[in-house]
Amino acid sequence: MKTEAGTQAVRHQFGQGRLLPLGGPADGTWITEQAAVQALGRAANEIPGVRLESLRIGPVPLESVSEPTVRPPTSAMLPEPLRTGVPGVAGLTTVLGSRPVRMEDHADPPGRRVEVHLAVAPGHHPLEVARAVRAAVADAATTDAPGPVTGAVLITETAA
Repeated sequence: MKTEAGTQAVRHQFGQGRLLPLGGPADGTWITEQAAVQALGRAANEIPGVRLESLRIGPVPLESVSEPTVRPPTSAMLPEPLRTGVPGVAGLTTVLGSRPVRMEDHADPPGRRVEVHLAVAPGHHPLEVARAVRAAVADAATTDAPGPVTGAVLITETAA
């Protein structure tokens, strides 16, 4: 346990951050938190009008965790779904029993539409939060999309 804590301290001191799973339990791949933030930042910079100010990455709550088939590096997180936090999002919300996130693929014209319902945290401008969420959703939803990805954000709550 002391070795793991020491390893984490060294990684933090050198700016690498945590070791995050990249892929599933059989992929045997991890990425440093620093490299993940850099990649997400570059993706956000390519979208006009989007500015990534801060970012949190962590496990998705209540998702099952599988044991990796490849031994992870010392102090690495186990392979599990990760959530990328967008500053200003207080949480996902539902409207009249709907799902907080919906994704639909379309054949004519080919593309993918993602809709997210959310609450904006205190001290954040709703339009800026929505733009950041759309950028994050568009980046995350491009894998195997049948065409361009569009995102819609419905803000259901704002804090005073």
